[in-house]
Amino acid sequence: MRYIRKLILPTLLLILLHPSTSFALLCSGNGGTFVLPSGLAIGADLEDGTIAWESETFSRSVSCQPDGTDPGSITDQIPISIYVNPKNHVIDGGIEVGMRFNGKIYTRAGEKIPTGIQTEKVCGIDGIPGMCERRAHFTLDYSIVVIKRGVFPPSGQATQVAAYTVFTVDREKSLSARQMFNPTVYNLQLLRSSACTPTLNIVPDHITFPMVHARDAQRGKVASAVDFNLEISRTCSRDLFTSEAKFTPVTATDAAGMLVPDDNPSVGISLVRADNRTKAPFNKWFNLHSASYREVVRVPFRADLIWREDQPKVGPFNAAVVVELIHY
Repeated sequence: MRYIRKLILPTLLLILLHPSTSFALLCSGNGGTFVLPSGLAIGADLEDGTIAWESETFSRSVSCQPDGTDPGSITDQIPISIYVNPKNHVIDGGIEVGMRFNGKIYTRAGEKIPTGIQTEKVCGIDGIPGMCERRAHFTLDYSIVVIKRGVFPPSGQATQVAAYTVFTVDREKSLSARQMFNPTVYNLQLLRSSACTPTLNIVPDHITFPMVHARDAQRGKVASAVDFNLEISRTCSRDLFTSEAKFTPVTATDAAGMLVPDDNPSVGISLVRADNRTKAPFNKWFNLHSASYREVVRVPFRADLIWREDQPKVGPFNAAVVVELIHY
């Protein structure tokens, strides 16, 4: 009897010591990394909780399947979650890094965010009808955010981490070190603190197009144009600085680089740099001005009202954009 007990006990210990090969979910995706502008500066005067920088919204394809021999039934569904800062990167102060998902921002290390997605039984693996696995294929929409939080260290450098893994995707309870979908921010160690944040003014802050006649409409033709300026003031410092801007539509949508009002899609608005005649994009960062010592930088723009239909809807319309600014 003693001999049998010596054989059984080590077997039980081996099972208890190796659970990870049975419970991990391996997920992979098509990128999702972003390189910050080198030397991105965050004003020390920004209020805590302010979004200092946010990437464009990524829409990435993700595939998940059990990693190893899974003990469950092939019909069991495995819930899939997002885990923030899975590598527990350390930030010394001044900022937080996280993600925006379903309209909410998450920054706390190890925080679990249920996606509402589960694996399903999929057959026909490798072209074999009877070969079945539990898999999930889905699209993940998110953006990466940097938030002002706390005080920067005396060095002005928030972290030494060059490659910051923002989040990963895994199953409900187990984190695998082998995950292949790890959206990452690069150049975070080059982010620095600055004495103050530039002030942005839009002159005029409201644009009113003159009345146009629908009878003159011709698809693609400019119906009217109004000039305006973006003015960047930085009176607290005379250091050399460069800035980028982003136009985000409000009460309107971006249709192939044209701002289309929600209440009248028969017209569109194009924002054009008057100094170089290039069209400004929506939902993407673009260079606003380069290497200036001036206290006030004025960048001229033109808003073109463009017919999108030959028989447009008659009446007033409204569209707006939020203008964001970063400097370095």
